Amino acid sequence: MNKLAALLLAVLALGTSSPALARNYGIRATGTLAVHGVTEASVRLSPGVAGWYLQLDVPADASTCRAELVDVSPLPGPLLKWVEQVPNFAASVTVPLDPQRYIGSHTYHLTLRCGLRELAHGLVHLQSSSEARLLQRFSVERASAHEDAGELAIVPKGSL
Repeated sequence: MNKLAALLLAVLALGTSSPALARNYGIRATGTLAVHGVTEASVRLSPGVAGWYLQLDVPADASTCRAELVDVSPLPGPLLKWVEQVPNFAASVTVPLDPQRYIGSHTYHLTLRCGLRELAHGLVHLQSSSEARLLQRFSVERASAHEDAGELAIVPKGSL
């Protein structure tokens, strides 16, 4: 009977020490959102200089991690899914979300996977921007080597 009690105490001691080592991976939730009747942890991101910047907590064990983002905003047609590679060499990383892929005012369901493990999931809402450079980005190339870079030519509409 003493062996059983000792075994039970050892299991309880291990059980109480593991939550201290446990860590929450994924987004740093600031609230909750409900999508299709399911409430999940969420974060709202404001636009930055070149898009949105998503902070993720990862295990930092050098395994291959990726963030799968599925657009869950009410749209007709198939849901868009993007996969972003997540650097996994620090406990906290920043993943840039490019405005050419992601749409402001849309909500994305995030699934964080490292190797074969699914570590976390949540909702990411991208707030829209009123700045034209985030709504649509253009790259202007020089038409010839003799033109000055950065100057735009005005062409009448009828001659196009």
